[in-house]
Amino acid sequence: LSGTLTGLGHTINNLTISSTVGHTGLIGTVEEGSVVRDIGLLNVNINASGVKSTGSLAAWSMGTISNAYATGMVTSQDTGPYSGDYTGGLIGHAEGNIINSHADVAVAGASQVGGLVGDGLGCDITGSYATGRVTGGDTVGGLVGNFYQGTITDCYATGAVTGSDYWTGGLVGNLNSKSYTITDCYATGAVTLRLLDRRPGGKPEQ
Repeated sequence: LSGTLTGLGHTINNLTISSTVGHTGLIGTVEEGSVVRDIGLLNVNINASGVKSTGSLAAWSMGTISNAYATGMVTSQDTGPYSGDYTGGLIGHAEGNIINSHADVAVAGASQVGGLVGDGLGCDITGSYATGRVTGGDTVGGLVGNFYQGTITDCYATGAVTGSDYWTGGLVGNLNSKSYTITDCYATGAVTLRLLDRRPGGKPEQ
């Protein structure tokens, strides 16, 4: 998408996508400088296999997402190198802004899996939240799976989070740099790490 998509408060119901190629979501890529706003997705069923970057609204976003939300289910299956990565309830991979948006989506993926965003790179997330359960391998978070630079402000996550490897957290699975700010945020969901020799919120015990 290059430009502006304004939903005018309308919803898209029962969106179903099954994919084995490319970025998977209602929108494949939101280009830099583009805007998606005022739109809701109700009861989505997104099922990707063997792809990198999956989200209900957008698989990959370098633009601005504002006043958008989704409910339903997003699943990305790991069938090879990097497949099942960057899986989010709303956005798979984000490099732009996310404002006043939320997801009540059950999310399952391999790595960098989040209730709202799977992977955030230099993005700013404000006034947003996720309430769905999140399940993955490593780098799993209730709001964001992997976060590299940027800000998270006035956000929360309430869904249960389950990981089967390292970097599993209620709000963010992994903070992947020192250049980030998290302000006025919280998480209340239970965090479960399946392997006994791992610990939530960090690398394996030494």
